Amino acid sequence: MASPASDDDGASAAAAVCCMCGDHGLPHELFQCNLCGHRTQHRHCSDLYPRAAGPYRSCNWCLRGGGVPHRSRRRRRQQPNGGR
Repeated sequence: MASPASDDDGASAAAAVCCMCGDHGLPHELFQCNLCGHRTQHRHCSDLYPRAAGPYRSCNWCLRGGGVPHRSRRRRRQQPNGGR
């Protein structure tokens, strides 16, 4: 019978899954997006691969403009002055 601790270890390992390919293999290639803060992606699944020389910081969703920053909210449209 498996102990509860072994179940927790499996859950934490399964939590790091690439948002593009859905695989959890090659954990040393996974990075967490600095813009949205919740997507994890393989470096080789990035639109920037192999062109980016430095560290990968943004997931493809955020690179394409479809990602919503984790801590920000939608900006309200400002009405022009006198537009009552």
